[in-house]
This record gives sequence, C-alpha cells and structure tokens, in this order.
Amino acid sequence: MLDKRRTDPHDAFFYVECVCNAWFTFEIMIRFVVSPSKLAFLRAPVNIIDFVATLSFYLDFLLTYHKKVGADSRSCDAAAQCGGLATSCYTYRRKR
Repeated sequence: MLDKRRTDPHDAFFYVECVCNAWFTFEIMIRFVVSPSKLAFLRAPVNIIDFVATLSFYLDFLLTYHKKVGADSRSCDAAAQCGGLATSCYTYRRKR
C-alpha cells in the first residue's frame, strides 16, 4: 500500500545530488584554470549560468542546514538538509 502521508525524498537523492554538484564544481574550476582569458571566461553567459546554478546549490544547502540546526538541536538526516531549490536548479543546469 502506498503511504501518502510521508513526502520526504529518499536519502539516495541527496547523495546523488551532492556527487553531481561536486563533479560540476570541479568541472567549472578546471575550465576556469585552463581558460586562456580569465576575464572572457567570467563574462561568458554560459559560465555565469553554470556558476549561479552551482552557487545556488551550496547556498541552499548552507541556509537549510543552519535553519535546521537553529530550529532543532537534534541531528537531522542528510535528505532533510537539502531543499527543492537545488534540485530544480540542477534540473535546468546545462550539461556538456
């Protein structure tokens, strides 16, 4: 029987999202390091979108984590620390 009272995502989604964002962050850093013109790299619209998408994941994670820690001193499970904003940003992120 399907239990519709619980809407929390499975823990695996959080870990998959973290691994994907870590890889994407690594990719952006490597692209920046090897780019011939750092200023042109920073001004390119595709790179701005990539940076904002990656930054939104980390901001969402930090803000959600601090909200959980401030509201509840008990330890929270990893899936509850990750909000929907990072997931939606990850969905729209452009992969190469």
